[in-house]
Amino acid sequence: ESDRVIFYYSGHGEYCQGDRHYLLMEDTVLNQLPQTSLPTEELVRPLNNEGVKIKQILYIIDTCYSGVGIVKDYAIALTSFLLKPI
Repeated sequence: ESDRVIFYYSGHGEYCQGDRHYLLMEDTVLNQLPQTSLPTEELVRPLNNEGVKIKQILYIIDTCYSGVGIVKDYAIALTSFLLKPI
């Protein structure tokens, strides 16, 4: 419970489908983002679930469009984590 994690990702990102942000992979097909890339919220959510005992997490996402749709993705993924007292 006293661990601190810094997660840094640098790579390609894309914003589409309303307000979703995706991390692009080597084999991503741009017109098939949901099937061939990773939604940013899926990257964030596993480290924030109830079973993970981490005191603080700092995410640094260095991609194109990372500030556009990612805010909602983070809000969704972090909601349960942020409601727990530190």
